[in-house]
Amino acid sequence: MPKPTEDPQLEQRVEALEQQVEQNTAAIADLDARVLALENAVTTPTPPTPEPPDGTWGGVAPPLVDHTLPEPEEPEPEPGEGGLAVVIRAASGETVYEEAGAENLGDYVDPDGAFVQHCYRAPRQDDALPGLTVWFRPDADGGRQEVVVELGVPLVAGLTPANLGAYTAEIWDGDELVAEISVPSHPWYARWRWQSAPRPVRVSRETLIASGKVPHYDGTVLGQFIADLAPQTYTTMGFSGMVTGMGWTGDRPDIGILTGWAAQWLCKGNNTETVIAQGEASGTISMHLRDPETSAPLDLIRDYPTLTSYPNGGDPIVPMIKGIVTYDSGHSPACSYLPWLLTGDVYYLEALQFQANIEIIGEPASGRYTWAGRYGAWPLRNKLYAAVASPDDPPRWLLARSVFHQHMEGVRAEALKDMASEDLILSVFRARQFGGSQGTPAHPSGTYAVFWQCAFESLVYGMCVQLGYDEWSEVLTWKIDSEVQRTNGEAWPRSAPCPYNTGLVYTCSLTAAITDADTFVPVDHYSGGPWPVEPFQVKCQNEVMTVIDKSDVALWEVTRSAPVAHAAGQVLVGPTYLSWLEAGMRAVAMHPEDVPHMPNDPTGMNELYNETSGSVGYAQYVRAALAVAVRNGVAEAASSYAWIDDQFTQHNRSGWHPAWGWCIT
Repeated sequence: MPKPTEDPQLEQRVEALEQQVEQNTAAIADLDARVLALENAVTTPTPPTPEPPDGTWGGVAPPLVDHTLPEPEEPEPEPGEGGLAVVIRAASGETVYEEAGAENLGDYVDPDGAFVQHCYRAPRQDDALPGLTVWFRPDADGGRQEVVVELGVPLVAGLTPANLGAYTAEIWDGDELVAEISVPSHPWYARWRWQSAPRPVRVSRETLIASGKVPHYDGTVLGQFIADLAPQTYTTMGFSGMVTGMGWTGDRPDIGILTGWAAQWLCKGNNTETVIAQGEASGTISMHLRDPETSAPLDLIRDYPTLTSYPNGGDPIVPMIKGIVTYDSGHSPACSYLPWLLTGDVYYLEALQFQANIEIIGEPASGRYTWAGRYGAWPLRNKLYAAVASPDDPPRWLLARSVFHQHMEGVRAEALKDMASEDLILSVFRARQFGGSQGTPAHPSGTYAVFWQCAFESLVYGMCVQLGYDEWSEVLTWKIDSEVQRTNGEAWPRSAPCPYNTGLVYTCSLTAAITDADTFVPVDHYSGGPWPVEPFQVKCQNEVMTVIDKSDVALWEVTRSAPVAHAAGQVLVGPTYLSWLEAGMRAVAMHPEDVPHMPNDPTGMNELYNETSGSVGYAQYVRAALAVAVRNGVAEAASSYAWIDDQFTQHNRSGWHPAWGWCIT
């Protein structure tokens, strides 16, 4: 093999590499020595520091050195690292819901700073218990636990509304069984809860009344002869003394601006347990419809403005099925507002939102806010209470105050339309509840007002002002004029300020059939009294006739332009009354049973009729509406309220007194 050619550059590169190897070898030796020293330091004990003879160093105690490593901080537990579990034992088998792994939906912060409450939603298990949701809601400080069990979720494909039969729910905290609840049945959209401790009552009735958050109840005088309402308790899926078939008629203690039990507490403070029990009973109402995405009650302003349960009334349609409680918005109880005021419990706040919503959902989307009378008053009451209770910036599982304020504005817009109307029924009599569907010969359908229901409206309008919504002042002043005119002693016989039905249109009926050729029509005794001067028009079914002679009160002469035959009993509807004086004169002449007078007061203008125990019923609604109006700045109502309040005070006795719910001053 030939000798390689000499290369000076290659030799230089080799020499440099050799130098680098020597440096690396030295570095490795140095590292080995350092490792050995460290190992010796670990295995060789540190010699003790010699103590000075007198225990001090130069008269100063040596510093204490703590060589103990600090314990690592424990992170705040999240679902998935412990917590409660709920075991549902139903006919279909056993299903477990755990706080571990539940979704954190955010905290509710009590506005008074009393508590912060977490909210975790456990995953639904629709294959086992379709539509059943379990919520874990512990307080942030660990002092209180809560579990909420709801059945029913709207707008989820594959979930068909179906009530659940009896089951048992076990609440476990680790290996400890802390509660076992027997649920007799569970309707769709109903709920119940378990809580380790109820939230305490934190406000007195005197403070609440003084704050204006409730009507100014005072039973000092008017409550002297009122018996206490029977105390009530709550059992799972019970209704705590309230009527489950809400459409039942008659005066009941669960109807009013608050329930009678709540009013009794505000007057006497002696039935706290019943008030709280009825707040719990709100869960039995099939009204708990949550957005499946946000978990909040459905936002019917921004997200679902046309959602309804009314057949063909909007889109989407949310079907409802019969539960334990048959809901009726014109007879619904305000069972959650006072419990919320007393405790601040967000469970009751949610109930206020759900109840306001269920009444909106029950109407067609095109007519959410058009009802008047009791079907306008109590739904507005519920919107008002939800607005007052709701936070401005809630966690995702609640709605904001602004949502319910907008619903209130929808109602107010309809009222403003009526205020602008030139129709005499509205411009003179302020009767938003007019027409009637349960007519009699005395008051045929479509011709009378139900002023006791109008008083409900006036009362709620007044509470809107009292609770801070000053824009309702104009509506209140306009509406309360009806109650003023029936109690000021000027035109209407105020001995009976609120008949059950009050005719505002002239009417009578045919006593025999007529043919299309008849020009004399036989009419009943309602044709007497102060009718307008002839000629005037009347309408019989769809035919308009002109009355040209009524000198014979039983047989009127008429002219007819398009005559048809009519059967006996058909109603002749004449002009609308022009004034309260005309309405009063007609009532006294033709309907004396509606406006009875005290024997020593034949004009009916000086003394409230009080000879029968039933006569207090409708008058108490008028008095309460006037009381709230006066407290909220309607000066025009002051003299009327003074008169009727004095009458109630004078005549108050056993057998004649208001109910607890109407002891408002």
